[in-house]
Amino acid sequence: MKVALLREATARLLPAIDSKGIVKEFTYFYFNGDCVEATNGSLLIRSFLSEKSPVFAVEALTFYSLLKSLPDEDVEIIVNEKTVELKTKTVKSELTLPGTPAKSTIDFNIEAWGEVPGDLIHALGMCRYTACPDQTAGSLTGVRIEGDVVLSCDRWRISIFNLAKATGMSGATLPVDLIDELTRFAKTINGWAIKGNTIYFRMEKAIMGAQLLGGDFPTVKLLDAIAMTESSMELKLSKDIKAKIADASARQNIIQEKIMEYDRQSKFTFENNKVILFALNEAVGKIEEEIACPDSPKAAFTFYVNPVFLLKMFEETDQLTYSAEHSVASFLGPQFVHMVKTKAPAAA
Repeated sequence: MKVALLREATARLLPAIDSKGIVKEFTYFYFNGDCVEATNGSLLIRSFLSEKSPVFAVEALTFYSLLKSLPDEDVEIIVNEKTVELKTKTVKSELTLPGTPAKSTIDFNIEAWGEVPGDLIHALGMCRYTACPDQTAGSLTGVRIEGDVVLSCDRWRISIFNLAKATGMSGATLPVDLIDELTRFAKTINGWAIKGNTIYFRMEKAIMGAQLLGGDFPTVKLLDAIAMTESSMELKLSKDIKAKIADASARQNIIQEKIMEYDRQSKFTFENNKVILFALNEAVGKIEEEIACPDSPKAAFTFYVNPVFLLKMFEETDQLTYSAEHSVASFLGPQFVHMVKTKAPAAA
């Protein structure tokens, strides 16, 4: 087997490795003939190999680091009683086998795969930005699929994506670590299935899955909240203003580039016929920018939005509205709606 192909196959498993090592079984690669598998207790991944391998388990991060250091030659894997050898033309290495069953017990046996709706992965990626970051928030930390809609929310934001085709799913909440991987491999996904409490996605070179999040999800309340947009006033953003806001958001991303993508935020203030964008990164600096906005409402208001998300929303939506009655700003498009609570500037 080529080192490069083995390295590629095991790299797909790294998101399912528990780097903290609290549960030892979650720190291993499980080689199983034509595939290698891993799980961290939530995310589970099977990666297919180009050639058959012996059946064994090995500490994942050390094994992968070693693979990265090897020259791109053919590699032979030899499993002994207590060790596994990796032999190339020029390098012979030996790693101790863990005292654990060599064969994975992760369930990847799916009898039938369904067709993935064409816009589902994109919808999950959009709504992922609004999933609640508070890990004590239960099902709100994930993204919900319910029939022909995908939804997410936290205590001050709501995102709803209307799919072009119904999923046939009565309700499933996906964890965000799975969604992050699905968006990375979106173009290769060609099937999905649910078995018990686990959802699976089939790709060209892997199968990826995760346990669904339990707990009630406020689907009806979120869909009812859209009624707030009916009494809203539209903020008429010309193409020129939207382009300037997009440019400003790109600069705010530069200030925050060392911050995890989903943790970034910019403050938007509409007042006195202008919009003010502000971002702070305490480790780097801050940036503020004013853009003329003649149609901003008389009552000033402020809201926060992730600048990466904003750039994506501009591609999905064609209206920005504001409801003083409900203190809500809404980005509205043919399929996607994002609503965010607003505050008076002095209180923001």
